[in-house]
Amino acid sequence: MKSFHQLVDKILELRWQTSPVTATFDGIHKYDHELDRLDRDFLLDVHEKEKYYLRELEKIDPTKLTEDEQLDYNVLTNALEVKIREFEHLRMWERDPSIYINIPLYGVFTLSCPNLQNRYRS
Repeated sequence: MKSFHQLVDKILELRWQTSPVTATFDGIHKYDHELDRLDRDFLLDVHEKEKYYLRELEKIDPTKLTEDEQLDYNVLTNALEVKIREFEHLRMWERDPSIYINIPLYGVFTLSCPNLQNRYRS
């Protein structure tokens, strides 16, 4: 079994690789030159990877984690569960054409506000 921290790193990297706009918003700039892919095969592949990582997380005994790690574990597990349910039941990627314009617009907004974090602090 992978260590908890290695698994968290892999899950975050999946998030950033598969949603470059989210990566930019999160402060990860190695994907700034890309936009999210929204084709069916890619989304299905990401969905399967998310289910795999959730299963891997569920193999970990949270009682053996530190208090901070338990909090991270709960947040990450819940986030993956919600994402999986939304993908399978709401299927917005099939039903909502606005995502095809919202993601690029959000990406442009995120790139145009590089000091957004500093604005929050003021």
